[in-house]
Amino acid sequence: MLLGWNRITPNIRKSVLEGLRTGRPQGGPYHIELNWTDRCNVECFFCNNLEKNRAGLELNPKVVERVIREGRSKGLQSVRLSGGGEPLFHSHLKELLDILKLHKVRIENLTTNGLCLTRANCQSLIEAGLDEIIFSLNYADRYSYAEGMRTRPENFERSIQGVQTLFDTAAGMQEPLPVLIVAFSICRQTRKDIPRMYEIGLRLNADRIAFRNLHGIAQSQDLTNSDMEWLLLDLGRLIDQENDLSRLEFRFSNPVLQDYCMEKIAPRIDKSHVNAEVGSVRHCSVPWYSLGIRGNGDVYPCCNLLLDGPFPPLGNVNCQSLEEIWGGEPFRRFRQEMESVALLVNTESTLADRIGILPPVCSTPHACFLCDHLSDDDFYEEALRIRRKRRSVWARLWS
Repeated sequence: MLLGWNRITPNIRKSVLEGLRTGRPQGGPYHIELNWTDRCNVECFFCNNLEKNRAGLELNPKVVERVIREGRSKGLQSVRLSGGGEPLFHSHLKELLDILKLHKVRIENLTTNGLCLTRANCQSLIEAGLDEIIFSLNYADRYSYAEGMRTRPENFERSIQGVQTLFDTAAGMQEPLPVLIVAFSICRQTRKDIPRMYEIGLRLNADRIAFRNLHGIAQSQDLTNSDMEWLLLDLGRLIDQENDLSRLEFRFSNPVLQDYCMEKIAPRIDKSHVNAEVGSVRHCSVPWYSLGIRGNGDVYPCCNLLLDGPFPPLGNVNCQSLEEIWGGEPFRRFRQEMESVALLVNTESTLADRIGILPPVCSTPHACFLCDHLSDDDFYEEALRIRRKRRSVWARLWS
């Protein structure tokens, strides 16, 4: 499945577009990615936050309460708990989940390795309101799991048991079951494991079984040409045998893998629902309705820019209010540049003159590995009409 993660509801889209008309954000953020701890209980070899994980920084519950309370007054609807470290490894987890429950802010998505899914934690998650869980199992057996995630082999079974505990708890509380996505990583070590990964996903009764290739890893761990040939055969067999393609999710940054899966899937689904049209200019709409916060309080426009890299934060919740950051000059300028690039109102020769802080991953079509999941064509079509109308009004005024 290659469908989007679009979080913009009709009401939020209306408010965001009104902000584009007036040049000022109308409320918001409506969604926050809370990477509230950099601490983690495993050390995956592919983690790009290992140094921050070792630092063990995490948001103070009082800061989280202030952010949630202020956000709720401006229209905040949901949070995503992921990235940084293991979100359930925060030293004040129950207090934080109680804050979300008190202010009626749902957990739209939780990404976890499952090791902290104790019955008590599961109950707090369900009480807070959990819509979706991405279970990062990554491997197909306890030995590759232990090697790749640098932990004890028995944690493989323990993590699977944690997910089962979560669903047993939800059923016992007579609450709706969250959507379950079981995520696996493809690298040299796991290149022949797709059939076993798929079987694990079926046993867990996953709503979706997700595969991603690891990138930015050591050459010794990366896929070779012969590995690719093997992978394509297994992916082809998997797609051919799966009756319900909505169960499969591919997040490949490798264009060979992604294009192959697209070609195999396309004849069997409605192409109008596939967010990966080659040649189209696709940009996400996240900066207009969401932001991300790291364990040290730094604020970024999205989850991709939260990762270790050169992009500077646009504020810090430890010393600024949410309103100061969301409506402040750095965020305003970021959205303004994003709008200029995404709406194609500049020619290539003048584009550089319009970009001051926007990183290449945001200004280059398809450069962001999440773009095809987070883009929103309807949003940008309407935004483009607004932009043209604004330009027309200014032209009449100056004529």
